[in-house]
Amino acid sequence: MSPFKAIYWNQYFELKKKQKESAARANGTGIVTMTIVMFLFAIFMLLMTFYPDFERDTSRFVSKSFGRNSGKMIGQMGIILLILIIYPLIKYTIGTRNYFFRTVVKYSILSQDEQKQISKKGMKYFIGSILLFVLSIITMIIKSFV
Repeated sequence: MSPFKAIYWNQYFELKKKQKESAARANGTGIVTMTIVMFLFAIFMLLMTFYPDFERDTSRFVSKSFGRNSGKMIGQMGIILLILIIYPLIKYTIGTRNYFFRTVVKYSILSQDEQKQISKKGMKYFIGSILLFVLSIITMIIKSFV
């Protein structure tokens, strides 16, 4: 089971209870996209935190390309660019109707306990990416004071 299948199953499993399973594929695609984006930004920030050369080279590139006080703008542009790249990739690969329904059929035949377990794993993957992202921000903040 891949983390992405577990996230899609989580959305279907939770929304089916509310009779809104038609929105599960779109929600799953959005959540998978944000999971990947947060994970990539967390890795980037951790690299900047623990590898001074990487931070120096990145800062030098950004200041030469965009000016000195453009860090916030670059961050926003980076997130938007990543979303614009990753969302279509997800939507047209694992977010297709066929892939989604094969995942739903595959997990629907399992017992109720196994379905709940897979659903929880999907949510854990998403929450894990959020925690990694927050941890990387905290690490950068702590490093700036040390």
